[in-house]
Amino acid sequence: MEKSAQLTPFPFQACIKPVEVKKNPDAKDSTVRTDGRNYYEVSVDGTETQLEAATISLNDCLACSGCITSAESILVASQSHHDVYAVLASNISGSPEERKTIVITLSPQSRASFAAKYNLSPLSVHRKLYGFFKTLGCDHVVDASFARDFALIESAREFVHRFKSVNGVPGQGVLPMLASACPGWICYAEKTHDYILPNISTTKSPQQIMGTLLKTHFAEKMGLSSPASVYHVSVMPCYDKKLEASRADFYNDVYRTRDVDTVITTGEVERMLKEKGVSLHDLPEFPIPDLFSRVSGTDVTQELSGSEGSSSGGYLSYIFRYAVRELYGIQLSPAHVELGATSQDPHINADGSISEFPAWSVVIRPGRNLDFSEVVFRVGSVETLNFAKAYGFRNIQNLVRKAKPAGSSVGPGRAIRSTRIRASKNDGVTHHFVEVMACPSGCINGGGQLKPDSFDAQGNEIDSGPASKEYVQSAENIYLSVGQRVYLEPDMNASVVHLYQHWLGGLDSAESKRLLHTQYHEIAKLTEVNGLNVKW
Repeated sequence: MEKSAQLTPFPFQACIKPVEVKKNPDAKDSTVRTDGRNYYEVSVDGTETQLEAATISLNDCLACSGCITSAESILVASQSHHDVYAVLASNISGSPEERKTIVITLSPQSRASFAAKYNLSPLSVHRKLYGFFKTLGCDHVVDASFARDFALIESAREFVHRFKSVNGVPGQGVLPMLASACPGWICYAEKTHDYILPNISTTKSPQQIMGTLLKTHFAEKMGLSSPASVYHVSVMPCYDKKLEASRADFYNDVYRTRDVDTVITTGEVERMLKEKGVSLHDLPEFPIPDLFSRVSGTDVTQELSGSEGSSSGGYLSYIFRYAVRELYGIQLSPAHVELGATSQDPHINADGSISEFPAWSVVIRPGRNLDFSEVVFRVGSVETLNFAKAYGFRNIQNLVRKAKPAGSSVGPGRAIRSTRIRASKNDGVTHHFVEVMACPSGCINGGGQLKPDSFDAQGNEIDSGPASKEYVQSAENIYLSVGQRVYLEPDMNASVVHLYQHWLGGLDSAESKRLLHTQYHEIAKLTEVNGLNVKW
C-alpha cells in the first residue's frame, strides 16, 4: 500500500492479526538466519530454505496501524490505481464478453481537495476529472453525493425509530446512535469495544450504497450479464475506505464480486495525472451527465448542488433537523443548526390554528477542542435532543468511555460481553446522536487527500508532513461553498425519490433494509502467540 503509514490516525501498536506459520515437523533443531532482506531456515545438514514473507490483505487488516507502520518485512497487498490500469488494458485486449463497464465514483471531499490545491472551482475539477477518466477508457463517472442522499435519509429515519422505541414505542431503541460512514472508526469499534456496536447506525456509507446501486439497479438497467460486469472504482479521501470495500459483508458470493472493486485515494488520482503527463489545469472541461449526480442547469450553466453541515457528510445537521421536524413539528433550516436559533412566537399548526407549544431553541455548545461540539434542542427549558460531533482519536476515546455500560470491561481478555445501551430523553443520557469521524477535522483531512507541494533546497519534492490547519480549512471552505451556492434537500432529490419507488419499493421497505443497511462484528482478541512477534 502506498503511503500506508497514513492508513489510520490511531496510535501505533503491535499487529493482532493471527498468522499461520507452517513448520517442518522434521526440523526440530533447525535455525533461522537472515541476510538483512530475506529469512532462511537452516537445517542440521546445512540445507537452507528461503521462508516466504507474510502477506496481509485488506481483508485481514484491522486498521490498527500496528504492522503497516513498522519496518518489518511484511507485504501489505492493497488496492491501487494500478488495478484500474489493469482493467482498462483488459478491456482493450479481452473479448467483448469479458469487457467490464468501468464506473468511477468521485467523492466531494476529493473534489474539494483538488480545488484547494489547484485553485479551481469544485465544478471545474469535476468536469475536468470526468473528461480525464473518459479519456482513459472509463465508461461513467458518478457523484458520491448522490448516494449520500440515501445515507442521510436512511440514517435520519433510523434515528427517529430508535428514539421513539426508547420513549415508549416498541422496537430496538439503542441510543446514542453513532454515525457509520467512517470505516476507521468502525474497525476500531469492532476490534476494541464490542459493547458499542449496537449503537452504530446500520446504514451503509455513501460509498457502499453507490456500490449496491451500481451492481444491482444500474447493471440490470444496462442489460449487463451480471453485477460482476460492472467494475466500480471509488475515489475517496481516506485509505480506510479500501478496508471498508474489502469487508466480507459487501461481497456477493453468487457473482463473486464486491460492491466496490477498487478504492483509490485523491492522491492516487493526482499520481495518475502525473503518470499520464497531463496537468489538471490543461485538461478540458466536459459537461457532467445527470447519471447519479447532483448537477443542475444546462451544459453551459451547470451547477453542483451541495449538502449542509460538515464536510464529513452533514449527518449531524440533517438528522437533527429531520428529528426535530418529525418529533416536534418544527421546521429548522441548516443555518439554525449551524448558528443556533430561538423562537418566542406561538407555534402555528398545519391547519392554521395556534398551538400551545412552548418556546423552543437550538443551542450550540463548543467543546474543549475544535473537533468536538454539541447541538441541543430545547422545548421550554427542557433539553429534548442532544447531538454531538466527535472527530479524532482523542474525542472517540472519550465517547466510548462515557458510553460504556456498567459491569463491562474494556480491552483484551474481558470475559463478560456487555449489554446494549438504552437511553431516553429523561434518563441522563449525554447524547442521542454523535457524528463520529476518525480523522481530526473529519473527512476533508483524510490521509489520502492532497497537500501543498514542498521542495528541498535542491528543488526536489519532499514530504513536509501533515497539511497545515489553514490549508485544511481552505479545503473545508471550498467544500461548503457548493452547498452555499445551491442546496438541495436529500428527500427533494427527484432521482432519489424515483429510485426509492422503482428500485427499493418505497421507504422502510424490506428491500431498502436489505440493500441500504449492514451489520457489524466483534473481532475476537488473540490469545495465542503471533508468529510474527517471535524473537529468533
